[in-house]
Amino acid sequence: MTEENNLITIVKSLTGIELSPENDHLITKRLIALKQYFKIDKLSETEVKKILSDPTAQRVAISLVTNNETAFYRDILPFKFLLEILENNHMKANILSLPASTGQEPYSIAMTICENDLKHKLNRIDAMDIDESALEHSIKNGYFKFDLQRGLSEEQISKNFVLNGNKYFPIESLLEKINFKALNILSAGLNRSEYDITFLRNLLIYFDNTDKQKAVDNVVLSLKEDGVLILGNGERINHISMKEMFWNGLRYYIKESP
Repeated sequence: MTEENNLITIVKSLTGIELSPENDHLITKRLIALKQYFKIDKLSETEVKKILSDPTAQRVAISLVTNNETAFYRDILPFKFLLEILENNHMKANILSLPASTGQEPYSIAMTICENDLKHKLNRIDAMDIDESALEHSIKNGYFKFDLQRGLSEEQISKNFVLNGNKYFPIESLLEKINFKALNILSAGLNRSEYDITFLRNLLIYFDNTDKQKAVDNVVLSLKEDGVLILGNGERINHISMKEMFWNGLRYYIKESP
């Protein structure tokens, strides 16, 4: 097998993501990063076996091959819809953000709730991602000003982040309702009937049909009855327990009674 095929094997085995050989620029970039980190001249089948058999190497590889490109308030409509749900329902919501990447989505959820005086409607936000280093990024490494300006106003930055050196870190009141946890959505790990609202945006597009169905089944199982599932633009599912709905042009799904 070629090095490129070996990389595709690693990505599929660790994340479920289906990399197409046609994405040669992406494959090349990931391959170079992997070889540089592990100090190997060639990603051989032997090296693949070493990586896949070592939990520490697996975590590093996941970080190197996943895409954490995102922004605050990416697509504003889901956050407006979140307000609509919370303002019109009597609940203390459990909210799941998956994949949480480097934290922009769960922080956007928290800021939306705080800025609209709805903290009493929130129980907690669970921010989950397969990449542990991405989840730790905002707390350990912080954000550059440029990262925050991708979606946030100067007022939002000053209210929610504190400057330390040349990096910005989330304030404690923003963190207190967010739980960060590493999770592979294709594995067991989500509790049954746990969440009122789940953000599952721009992930399913990377899976083949089998893994997509597995991921959706796990997420649906974790939703409460009448729980809401929000996907990314253009993403759709077909599931016996989920009813497709629309709000101001936003497609979403609601879990129906068995």
